[in-house]
Amino acid sequence: MPKLSAPLFILLLAGVLFVAWWQVPGKPYGLLSVLHVGQPVKLADAGGSGYEITVIEGGPQNLAHKVVEVGSDFVVLEEFTGAQLRIPVYSLKSVGITKIPAGK
Repeated sequence: MPKLSAPLFILLLAGVLFVAWWQVPGKPYGLLSVLHVGQPVKLADAGGSGYEITVIEGGPQNLAHKVVEVGSDFVVLEEFTGAQLRIPVYSLKSVGITKIPAGK
């Protein structure tokens, strides 16, 4: 097996570190991209096949759950009692948005 020369090794190491430094860790995308910390949401069981989260824009701000944390592959919701529920993305069936027009 040929040995790597020192300059080649340093160049390879610098490339790996450069790529790792520019990645944005934990940024939600896809299914979780519509959720934000502090947002009131409705949580429903989807008949044993997972959970459905609904964001109600323009609706009541005192729903039973609110978003506490959004990770790249999970979401943490807090109930009105203070209990927290961590839901992995593979347990979500859908994340929807319902918009209620102003004045209704």
